[in-house]
Amino acid sequence: MVEFVSINGAELAFEIKGPEAGPLMITLHGGRGMGDHRSDFRIYSRLSDKLRVLSFDYRGHGQSSRTKPYTFEQIVDDIEGLREHFVGAEQPVIICGGSFGGFIAQHYAIKYASRVSHLVLRGTAPSHHHEEGAIRSLEKRLDKTPGFSVSMLRNKVFGSYESDREFQLVHFAMLPLYSEQYNADNGLRACLDTVHIAESHNDLYSETEKYFDYTDSLHRISAKTLIVVGDRDWICPLENSQLLAEKIPDARLFVVEGANHGVHVERPELVLGDAMPTSQDGYMIGQSPPHPTFYLISELIRHGTSHGSIAIHSIMTRTDPLPLEERKSDPTIFVAPEDEKITPPQSTPAAEAKFWHWHEPGTSPEEKKLIFKLDWFLLSFGCLMFFIKQLDQNNISNAYVSGMSEELGFGPGNELSWMNTYFSVGTIIGGTFANMIITVIRPRFWLPGCCFIWSLFVLFLFKCEKAHHFYVLRFFIGLFESAAWPGVMYCLGSWYRKSELARRSGLFVMSGVLGQMFSGYLQSALFVGMEGKGGLSAWRWLFIFDFILAIPVIVYGAICFPDTPHTTQAFYLNDWERKRACERIEEEGRKPVGKMNWSVFRRVFNSWQVYAFTVGYSFWTLTCGSYIIQYFTLYLKSTGDYTVPEINNIPTSVGAINFFFMIATGFVADKIGNRGPQGGQTKLVEETSKNEPLFLASWSLLVKPLLFPFSNSSSLADKLRNS
Repeated sequence: MVEFVSINGAELAFEIKGPEAGPLMITLHGGRGMGDHRSDFRIYSRLSDKLRVLSFDYRGHGQSSRTKPYTFEQIVDDIEGLREHFVGAEQPVIICGGSFGGFIAQHYAIKYASRVSHLVLRGTAPSHHHEEGAIRSLEKRLDKTPGFSVSMLRNKVFGSYESDREFQLVHFAMLPLYSEQYNADNGLRACLDTVHIAESHNDLYSETEKYFDYTDSLHRISAKTLIVVGDRDWICPLENSQLLAEKIPDARLFVVEGANHGVHVERPELVLGDAMPTSQDGYMIGQSPPHPTFYLISELIRHGTSHGSIAIHSIMTRTDPLPLEERKSDPTIFVAPEDEKITPPQSTPAAEAKFWHWHEPGTSPEEKKLIFKLDWFLLSFGCLMFFIKQLDQNNISNAYVSGMSEELGFGPGNELSWMNTYFSVGTIIGGTFANMIITVIRPRFWLPGCCFIWSLFVLFLFKCEKAHHFYVLRFFIGLFESAAWPGVMYCLGSWYRKSELARRSGLFVMSGVLGQMFSGYLQSALFVGMEGKGGLSAWRWLFIFDFILAIPVIVYGAICFPDTPHTTQAFYLNDWERKRACERIEEEGRKPVGKMNWSVFRRVFNSWQVYAFTVGYSFWTLTCGSYIIQYFTLYLKSTGDYTVPEINNIPTSVGAINFFFMIATGFVADKIGNRGPQGGQTKLVEETSKNEPLFLASWSLLVKPLLFPFSNSSSLADKLRNS
């Protein structure tokens, strides 16, 4: 019989059954906005001979009052209120939650650890990242749900509904996913009998609630924990339960073969017979000597945990499992034929893990097409622009050793050092404001515009006759070039997932290395073929050609650069791709850029990134950083053993080595999800090779595809702070 109790200002509907002296078990139902207590109570009340089973509807669900707020935190506090109401202030209880109820159960067990004696988690996940696995599962099962789509899952089930009716229709369309033998008539009856409340669903998927992640707090759960999951669970796939078992200190994992999301309904004789804890001695009900098992029992599958193995208990069932006809009447139940062994689906070659991949496993064809467009337009312009930047940054050293110093009466290198110093001063000043400006001015205009302005100053270098002329122009080149690196990295981080970023960043950085190489080849060719043409020295022609090379890149960027996902007007992206691009970054907890204000500066200076990466980059620059190859050319010239073309060409061998190792370090960082080992090893090699100029120069740039993507991805959740 449904009763009501007033908790924290809301009227909560509940049912309770079992001896008053028995341990209290509170069950937490699944379904944001559409779940209620009835299914759980029908299943778990069969334990009422030993336990006092309490099942209730959350506020804004089922028969409970629609009393706001609808938040995870409020539901957890309501559970605590129920516990105090029924057992008093200190008595711990058993918490049993499945699916969304499992999210809430984890939250409660973390916040009120001493109030939980035992924890049962069924078909659930430690974070919102389970949604990505659900999307991949759906893409493989679309043939089962002709009325349901990936966009419905992303935008409705994991998003928001316009009305209760839309909510109900989408729910009905997705029901076949939950059962291996779906009955449409039963599904329709169940759906019509379920209260759908779009408002509570939408609030529980709002920006503040959607991106929950308990992974790093699971160690605070002190209760003995049982985790039960079906190996065919599509919406909270198996790997989520495995992660829970690894992170929760005293946890055991049971994987039920052939079961889907509602494993407690599909295999109640397993869950009820061997899964429910008592409050005595920490043992599990059903651990008495085994008795004969009944129908619908499949073997438990062993999966690794943090301890390398899993505690598997004898399969023991209750002598009174849920009747077969009652199971058949529920649309989410999979009824296996008697005596038929159910085997897990066999993996296909396409599903096997690959050592090398450009796209993440499980990426849909539509999303691959979107990523291809980003690679073609976004990444290509970023690489071309960085190529031009590095060409224009390093051309001064190639010119210096190719006749400039002799023609203008400069010394062996002091003037070059000052030219680099003024360039760095401009970069420091410009870099402070460049990425703040990019949040106001569209990158499609800002980045090509900066490229055009600095290229003009590069062109003006060919007329210089005095050292101070170079100093002034180099300052302004650095001022506007400062927008290139952080601007492109900001845009890459705005479009690509964290797992995609280091590989693309490796290509981006490599394009700069190619720019350095090309500057040497270009100066070498000009020295041979253009010396004295038009009355100009070959080193002056270098600045003219650099300007000419920049023009098509500038035009290309102004036309094709896609800005950011929330502001893009790119002609080559359709509506679905624009929407999906926004969803991709939102799925990782990132938000659109807000307005610039003083709180942004507080967040910057309160973050660890601004200090850690500033110190790291400073040490890299002071030891073997940005100008190492320029000094290498001076070293070659100082020996007197090389011709001008050789002085320009020999350092380009550095690029050949970097070409391979930059891609390799970026790929490995993406693959293992950790940039520390490669960064530390690379820095160690640099520090131990300072007496070998070529070797040092070759390794000096390998830190970039690790350090900068790490700084980028570590700040992606706050774009204004990241800029």
